[in-house]
Amino acid sequence: MAEPDRLIRATEFMNLLGIKRTKFYDAKRAGKFPPPVPLTKRTKVWPQSAVNQVLEDIKAGRLSL
Repeated sequence: MAEPDRLIRATEFMNLLGIKRTKFYDAKRAGKFPPPVPLTKRTKVWPQSAVNQVLEDIKAGRLSL
């Protein structure tokens, strides 16, 4: 059985990308990241696999922030 994806909050996502809050939310609004998954009414998260894909796209030059 496959292990479920770890859930990443925005703060950790920003740290992994090495960008600040404003740039992160500008890129999110521009649709450069997959949509987050609602965890609670106020908390949104991204699956680890989606974060890894964004990081790979940046490394491969398919995505720029």
